[in-house]
Amino acid sequence: MKLKDNCIVTTLGEESLLVMIGDEASTHRVIRLNDTAVFLVNRLKKDCTAQQLTEALLEEYDVSRETAEKSVQSFLDQLKNADLLAE
Repeated sequence: MKLKDNCIVTTLGEESLLVMIGDEASTHRVIRLNDTAVFLVNRLKKDCTAQQLTEALLEEYDVSRETAEKSVQSFLDQLKNADLLAE
């Protein structure tokens, strides 16, 4: 899975936002991102799996596997619900 091509990350003040632009963006889709979410979004610019995202989190952050898996799944669910993923 990966982000749709018309999704961009932008910074507004100190906040990072994931925004859908272009024709499909007739309904506004904006997700506020924390540092971990920006880390995951950067990996989702290329095709990857939930397992690969979990492994990347484990390498980058000092978290348990369970926490990493839950974080990845929660974030992917949020992106799916906002229709921001191309699978």
